Amino acid sequence: MGGIDRLLEKTMAAKPVISVKCPCCKSILEVDTEKRRVLAHRKGRHLSDDAGEGEDGMDVAVRNHMETKAKIDDKFAAATDGMKNQSARLDELFDEAAKKAKDMKDEDDDPSNPFGGGRKIWD
Repeated sequence: MGGIDRLLEKTMAAKPVISVKCPCCKSILEVDTEKRRVLAHRKGRHLSDDAGEGEDGMDVAVRNHMETKAKIDDKFAAATDGMKNQSARLDELFDEAAKKAKDMKDEDDDPSNPFGGGRKIWD
């Protein structure tokens, strides 16, 4: 029994589909463990493919990390600005509602009966 067969035997009960990295071409294979067939094949990201002139794998990894970090920081800043705008809008809505409530106050209300709506239930 080959290495792939042993791997499939171990994972058949656990997962119906597994991802395996090809040791030759470094592609990612999605394998159906029940049917023992390749469902999908995609090229994996390789540091050597991303390398420019005079860059080694570590330089590429650091550059990729910095690019990813910059994207995450931009998304965080946008979300923070959105929360600030949302907070200001909610404060504005609250102030409008408080003003409406103050303007709608009826002077005929009976302070001894807050549930009566200005009508006395008893004398």
